[in-house]
Amino acid sequence: VYRAGQFFTYFAAEALRNLGASADSVRSGVDVLIEREPLGVVAIISPWNFPIATASWKIAPALAFGNAVVWKPASVTPASAWTLTEIISRQAIPKGLFNLVMGSGSTIGRELAANADIQGLSFTGSGAVGSGIAALAAARFVKLQLEMGSKNPFVVMDDADLDRAADLAVNGAFGGTGQKCTASSRLIVHRPIHDTFVEKLLAKT
Repeated sequence: VYRAGQFFTYFAAEALRNLGASADSVRSGVDVLIEREPLGVVAIISPWNFPIATASWKIAPALAFGNAVVWKPASVTPASAWTLTEIISRQAIPKGLFNLVMGSGSTIGRELAANADIQGLSFTGSGAVGSGIAALAAARFVKLQLEMGSKNPFVVMDDADLDRAADLAVNGAFGGTGQKCTASSRLIVHRPIHDTFVEKLLAKT
């Protein structure tokens, strides 16, 4: 929750800092000004793990840079989504600029990806669902950002501090009960230290 607040604070300041930039032109006497413009309506589909933090690092920049947002949270985390929406609704933003839509991802997610009023879409979730959303969004050439299931390797070199490596491996694999895409779900260990490392790992689990 604290981290979510940090995202909103950070991007509120970024909106003031990123007003534009100048660039050199190949033509003499010509000045080039680069300005960023909002996309329009942005759809955000967020997962059940880190339900407020993940959503906030998508919602905050979208709002800060002038977009309207339609947020579809995971259906298993409605209370946190409702609370964050209530907090956002108390801010000095136009009515309808931020919108919460709850329900099945297979129904609402597909509608958001296919809807002609959505100009940008950010999705975090499984590879299977993400690929379906990507296909629908790509058909409309919508700006798309995907964060899908991952398998993060934890590599232990043969010159590593094995006690520290075992501690970090356990924390990486089981921190947050392992229910995060950044969990160390694979261990890659150099052969000469394999058996010793496994013994230390087992002792810590």
